[in-house]
Amino acid sequence: MSKTKQIEPEYEIPKVLPVVDDAFEELFKMDSEWSLEERFDNLLQAMTASAFLLIDRQRKTGKKIGEAEMDFQEQAFAQLKMIDKCWTIARKHGRVQKNAIGNNFEGELLGKIVGMKGTMSDIVTTVPVTKKEATNG
Repeated sequence: MSKTKQIEPEYEIPKVLPVVDDAFEELFKMDSEWSLEERFDNLLQAMTASAFLLIDRQRKTGKKIGEAEMDFQEQAFAQLKMIDKCWTIARKHGRVQKNAIGNNFEGELLGKIVGMKGTMSDIVTTVPVTKKEATNG
């Protein structure tokens, strides 16, 4: 009996943005001050930026997205979707706080609203008014 040794195929390493590499480095740091959700959000944003870069590169140069890049994007987003489902299940069962992304969630939200472009009337029309406030105002 002869043993045939199977040769593994060579894999092409996809070209990724440095921000994607940085997000992965931060994700696996054991001494990071970031919560897991913050790391996930950082990676999700980096992967989204990477996807936009590939679209923009094809638009500007006509160069098609390589097979390795496409596989990386597809697998990355599939795994990110799975991680998101895990976070949803964990929140549902009370294992993770709903607003664990930041200690100052309300302040950050207010800062985002204040930083919105538009007029004050645009912002006011999007904020619901309770009946108690409507009768006093």
